[in-house]
Amino acid sequence: MQRIEVTTHFDCTQTGTTSYRKIKTGNPITTVEQWDFSRNQQRNFETILQCASLRANPQDITDPVSFVTEEGEKFWKFSFCISHDGSFSNGDDPTGLLKESVNGVPMITGLDETYKEGFLMPYLIATGDNPNVYFDLIQDGM
Repeated sequence: MQRIEVTTHFDCTQTGTTSYRKIKTGNPITTVEQWDFSRNQQRNFETILQCASLRANPQDITDPVSFVTEEGEKFWKFSFCISHDGSFSNGDDPTGLLKESVNGVPMITGLDETYKEGFLMPYLIATGDNPNVYFDLIQDGM
């Protein structure tokens, strides 16, 4: 098994908001605007996992946590396991195929993310000079 860590600028808070009919008890959502905001955070989380699911079956998924760097940039980080080692490997890059799969996939902005000029495009960028999502193999062959 391998564990992949995802770090992104996009707000991918796992809210559990998936349906108007299934708002969790105790959830403070009382307006349509609050529901839309919460659902969009969940959608971003689901989008990244769906991209990973194109090549592997993510398991043991951790909840995204947000943190702010000393420079004031906000990131979200979570991880998941895959059972088939090398599913995302491309040459020397153990996550290269995952990076290729996510490039250009649309994401929802205007949530709780911070914006660095020219950095947060409304789609995933995992390669090049200014990525907005990072994938790291943090545990190999568990």
